Amino acid sequence: MDLNSEFDRETYNHLWKLAKTQQNETGIMTIDEFEYWERFPQNFSDPWFKTLCHEYRHLRKEELPNGVEFGITYKSVSINPQTYLKYLLNIFTLMGGTTQRAELSHLNECIKNETDIVINCSGVHSRTLKEKTDNKSVLTYVIPHDEEEVILGGTYEENNYSTDVDYDAAARIIQRCLAICPDLLPKDQAQLTIKGYGVGLRPCRKGGVRVDAEWITSEKISKKILIGHNYGHGGAGFESSYGAANHLIKVMKGMLNDL
Repeated sequence: MDLNSEFDRETYNHLWKLAKTQQNETGIMTIDEFEYWERFPQNFSDPWFKTLCHEYRHLRKEELPNGVEFGITYKSVSINPQTYLKYLLNIFTLMGGTTQRAELSHLNECIKNETDIVINCSGVHSRTLKEKTDNKSVLTYVIPHDEEEVILGGTYEENNYSTDVDYDAAARIIQRCLAICPDLLPKDQAQLTIKGYGVGLRPCRKGGVRVDAEWITSEKISKKILIGHNYGHGGAGFESSYGAANHLIKVMKGMLNDL
């Protein structure tokens, strides 16, 4: 099993536990996940997480929507980011952490005299730190949230960093989602009730994720600083979060112990 799969395995187990024990506080709930293929995939083999996710199985023919030839289902989790991030921030502050909002052009700008360790989780903005066409094969997702909300997506537009809503793309997303999940539209409604639009940037990295650490010598304060890097997860940031973070901590502890 590769490292990314290990990240996902550890994270899935942790998020599953939170969903079962702290759903209201964390905004995490268990769901039935379905994945569909319009055409039966050639040389299909079950994914590595077959033995991880609860109740994994292939869908029967009568369970498939119109226009779909193959599908799988399994138990997963859905996260309400607003609730979940508040939960994480609360844990951080209860442990004595503080926050400061700032804009950086270089990692050196966050180093002060008392700084010993910096962890770089800059995400999409890692491209700015020194050291619009949909694909023919599109990804469509329908994600249930709490409070009877559903998230519909998505698009794949390489090098498009705009956070402006593309309403034409949104209309295409709705059309695709209704095609595979017509139950989204109540029988007594002519169109969906839209509570809002969101634009999410998924910061992938050429060469894959970066989860490692390095020593740098800061000329600013004339001492060595341990820099940890954890970014480039694309759309898999939540699903790999705990595993990636724990791996980075182990790497950094090892480097500190080698001093």
